[in-house]
Amino acid sequence: MTRISSGVRSHSMVDLHVRKERIELLRIPNAVKKGKAVLKDIPNEFKLQKNHVRFYYSRLKYLHKRYLELTEECIKRGFKVTDYSDAFKDLPEHLYNDWDDNIPRVKEIVSERIKERLSGMREVDLKYYGKPITVEEAIKKLG
Repeated sequence: MTRISSGVRSHSMVDLHVRKERIELLRIPNAVKKGKAVLKDIPNEFKLQKNHVRFYYSRLKYLHKRYLELTEECIKRGFKVTDYSDAFKDLPEHLYNDWDDNIPRVKEIVSERIKERLSGMREVDLKYYGKPITVEEAIKKLG
């Protein structure tokens, strides 16, 4: 699974989700570089379904910006980070496109998925800026 919390700003997510998304989204540019990404039938519309990561194959600039946002958030939270931004170098130009994720429908879909995930997490794993929080508090932060 590759989590990309489009439409949800990193400052509203729990520590674990920020750290995991930052690393997991690198799978996409790396798959493109290695020729493992199936670059046909890339959807034009965001949907959360099987193979939804294909949507991002032609939005690598968006992923790059998201990676930088998550990196900045990790640093604000005091996490040690390794710079993996080279994953976004030497990508096919026709796939390096931006996308505006400020779409209410996208935030709603992704927020619901995050809430499901939060509900299944152990309370001990729920932290926000290093401080323990409840599932209810984490959900409230999503807005």
